[in-house]
Amino acid sequence: DEGGGERLVADKIMLVHLKMTGHLLVKNEKQKTKNKHFEDRVNGYIRHSWFLKKGKQEVRLDFSDLRKFGKIELFDWENLADHSTLSKLGVEPLSRDFTLEKFTDGLKPKKKSALHSALMDQNKIAGIGNIYASEIPFEAGVRPGRKVGTLKKTEWKNLHKQVVKVLQKAVKHRGTSDSDYRDVDGAPGGFQKLLKVYGRTGQKCKRRSCDGEIVRQKIGQRSAFYCNKCQV
Repeated sequence: DEGGGERLVADKIMLVHLKMTGHLLVKNEKQKTKNKHFEDRVNGYIRHSWFLKKGKQEVRLDFSDLRKFGKIELFDWENLADHSTLSKLGVEPLSRDFTLEKFTDGLKPKKKSALHSALMDQNKIAGIGNIYASEIPFEAGVRPGRKVGTLKKTEWKNLHKQVVKVLQKAVKHRGTSDSDYRDVDGAPGGFQKLLKVYGRTGQKCKRRSCDGEIVRQKIGQRSAFYCNKCQV
């Protein structure tokens, strides 16, 4: 409950959808005294708190969400496979199940869709958002506005490779803090410093030997970004 706290039980699953501004913070007594990130304004909108105890150690889990769009559910393990949201999710791109075959089989039927939109279809691939749907095509040398049906075999192979590569790099740098996102220690991510195209409209392309310019394109209701020279 807001401002108070609840104890989590081991035989339950807690499903958290962060939405636009939600993020989880993990705190213990040692962290609270040393971690100045928790004082950040963005981390102060605590809507729910839970306590996890193991032996003598107790950890507090806070859910901070400025705009209150986040969603939290608690349900039984045996109901996991039947959950309305989870049962519809596509393959996890950083799992062993994300093969080239599964990638192409999932997206090829969307032949009239823009690549950018297809990559963000959570029923096909889970977890690719607007930022990465621009960064992945850039690394693969393909424009995000390309129709899925026009992609060649070599482009499919390279896109599959770059999905994994870009997401692994983003995880390594603790995600992208374009606005309010923070990690469990309350710190902003670091991948925004490495973005090649997203949010860089009018700036020079970062690819070596390319003198192209980054262009913004509206695809559906979202903004996609690409280089007007080295992406085709």
